[in-house]
Amino acid sequence: MEDSTYNETFLPLRFFLNQVAVHCPSCNKKGYVKTDIPPVAEQEKIFEVFVDCGTYYSPYRWSTACFLCCSCSKRIEFDKASSLKTWHGPIIATAEASCPACMALGYKQRIPAKKTVIKKAITLPTSTKLSCNKCNTKVDAEWKYTPNYSAMVPTDPIFGLALFAQQTLGKHIVWVYNCEHLNHMKAYIQATQRKTSFTILTGGHGDLQRLDSRHDILSFSQTLPTWMKAKSNRSAVLKALEDLKQKV
Repeated sequence: MEDSTYNETFLPLRFFLNQVAVHCPSCNKKGYVKTDIPPVAEQEKIFEVFVDCGTYYSPYRWSTACFLCCSCSKRIEFDKASSLKTWHGPIIATAEASCPACMALGYKQRIPAKKTVIKKAITLPTSTKLSCNKCNTKVDAEWKYTPNYSAMVPTDPIFGLALFAQQTLGKHIVWVYNCEHLNHMKAYIQATQRKTSFTILTGGHGDLQRLDSRHDILSFSQTLPTWMKAKSNRSAVLKALEDLKQKV
């Protein structure tokens, strides 16, 4: 393989959300999630990212999104009022209560609960009973549900639909959103030299740990697992990406 260099500007996964190939939740065939983010080829290259007070400026954030199936014509419009209504991926369920028995004795005993659930039913249970770890008292609590955007499964980040372009590689999964994502992945993986061509600037109160998600300030290559970047796996990953071309 000839020597090649990949010069990476600031290009987080979110910038590839113009069109994402996914499985339809009704017929399981191919469909697309589309947003108002322009294709990467039409985006202005970003060489500096400014972070201050836990927030940062980014020109490419989607405001409208929809899903449309290529076969059964199922359509889903993103619900701005409640993203959970149109979310089809894993969900984080949390509940918390105070133990009245322990509080009566002067203890502040909190009872937390957290689990990941799959949204299979039309409605999710709203209440549960938690057991105090100190005295075993049963306490009523309410479940609160939020989309699990960080789940280790290949889904789109808007509707949580399973990505259409994914392939198993040993114990791992190689996946891409679309052709542009695939091309950048291929160029990065096959490059013998990889250079970062952007910098992150922080203000007087800049704190990268305060961001809601540190992935917001990570370019796509920085989120890739170590095994995918390894030279020993280069040929296998490139072969998997080549196979995914027909799926995007």
